[in-house]
Amino acid sequence: MRSVSWIAVAILIAVFLWAAFDVKAMEYPYRAIGAYRGTPVSVYAGTVTADHYMSLESPVGTDYQVPAGQTLRITHVLYESATGGSMVIIGYGSDAVAVGAAAPTGATSLIGAHGASPVSPLAAETAASSYALDVYAEVPASQFPFIQASGANTRVQIFGVVR
Repeated sequence: MRSVSWIAVAILIAVFLWAAFDVKAMEYPYRAIGAYRGTPVSVYAGTVTADHYMSLESPVGTDYQVPAGQTLRITHVLYESATGGSMVIIGYGSDAVAVGAAAPTGATSLIGAHGASPVSPLAAETAASSYALDVYAEVPASQFPFIQASGANTRVQIFGVVR
């Protein structure tokens, strides 16, 4: 019969009890598991003209920049458009952009492909209908997330965590 190290067993029990009764995990469930661990973030953008770009904002009117040393992990997207068939592209760049035809400096697409004729799996098939999708994409530190929409009057709300 093998001898048991009671010190190792005590450490395992202590770790289990610490994790089971971690008050922070109960207060902030996003901090508790895998990709959802971190500080919750909700950012918004809306475009008026087709094929235009806009940096995501939080709060409205303030361009959102991922904090230095952290990464924004996008986990959920809500979107709608006044134009049926409008496609939504999500990406990031090194500077913020107001609603306009110019892409951010160093624009990188995360979901879809930005440009003169944007394409994306995020499509608002029916005008004035809301769509929701679980996704996973990362925006690096100090970058500005943006959207580009192929249709007019498109609104996007993104949820995620930073850590």
